[in-house]
Amino acid sequence: MDAIKIGQHIAALRKDKGLTQQELAEQLNVTAKAVSKWETGHGLPDIQTIEPLAGALGVSIPEIMKGEAIPRETLPLPPAETLVDTAAYVEEQERLKRRSMILTGSGILLGALGIPCAIIGVLASGSSDVPGNLFRVIFTLPLAGALILLVTGGILLIKRYPLIRKAVKIVLLYIFYLCAVLVVFQMASVYNFGDNPTPMVMARLILYPTGLWGANLLLLWVLRKKELI
Repeated sequence: MDAIKIGQHIAALRKDKGLTQQELAEQLNVTAKAVSKWETGHGLPDIQTIEPLAGALGVSIPEIMKGEAIPRETLPLPPAETLVDTAAYVEEQERLKRRSMILTGSGILLGALGIPCAIIGVLASGSSDVPGNLFRVIFTLPLAGALILLVTGGILLIKRYPLIRKAVKIVLLYIFYLCAVLVVFQMASVYNFGDNPTPMVMARLILYPTGLWGANLLLLWVLRKKELI
């Protein structure tokens, strides 16, 4: 069961109907935020919501649960297949709920511990200017809050738009290969981090990660085409 696939299909059907997330939410008596979570793959409609959702989008219930178009001539699906799909759907829905609870709890816990840990760190630093250090910590809290809001906004943006999410994954993959090549160069004494890189080293640092990165993307593309992942 692929929640992202289901979400993308719901979004495509909604847009085909010319509905906004708010309009669809009003028809289903849910919030626009709930619809947004479905479409980004961070949640799934409740079982009791699937039937009105399918009606609002003009498709069958199995099509919503599978996240793909089902030809009319193949409906209705065999009962056994329907039961398997329903069980897998409920399992995926529960998994997403557990993940959301864990992420929310972790965020609250880290946020609650952040300021006390910073103050304890100042008090335990051994510096004689404890009041001055405390003042500096308090003075930087607004900047820290702004940074948290900026990063949170970026994460929400990445989650909302699949293309941005794919772009970030591709960039992170390249950075991973770049770091791996740097470590190998260091271990092989080809380049030491403290030295200024020569033109040859710079060329290698560009070409080697790029080659590995491109080969990795090609392999992923082939695996997806073969429907192996």
